[in-house]
Amino acid sequence: MLGTQRKGKRKVSSSDIGATFQCKEPTCANRSFDTRKQFMDHVRYHEKKRQEVKPTCPQCGLPFPSPQAVTYHWNKEHNPLAAPKQPDPSKSYVCPYDHCDRRYSTGYRLQQHLKSHVGKADCPYCKKHFSSPSAMYHHVSQQHPDKPSPSSRPRKQ
Repeated sequence: MLGTQRKGKRKVSSSDIGATFQCKEPTCANRSFDTRKQFMDHVRYHEKKRQEVKPTCPQCGLPFPSPQAVTYHWNKEHNPLAAPKQPDPSKSYVCPYDHCDRRYSTGYRLQQHLKSHVGKADCPYCKKHFSSPSAMYHHVSQQHPDKPSPSSRPRKQ
């Protein structure tokens, strides 16, 4: 048995003794391991991580549970050959706020949606959206110090 030794139940090659094993993955920065077992455990870690990576849409980067879901999404949202989306005529309740194109089939659903706009504000100078008027006022004072402070106006037209 020249060149190999038994160590426990595992066969150890003479080339393994004193050798180091290096990971070639770019994220590991050439991390090295003293034993083949440690190295193989580490390789399995990378294999598991690769399997956990979810496929993403090449156009917008959204993650999906399967490649088929990416294809379905891309065909529905980004396919240049698909017909352009037209507003659903049955959804006649339209949100009255600027920068919001939501439409609803019932007044109740529109009322529920309108609650999401309460307390929100837009910068009158650059049209950025803010979750509260105080955040917008702070933005104006920092980003537009030469402009007058805006009056308290909601987004609604």
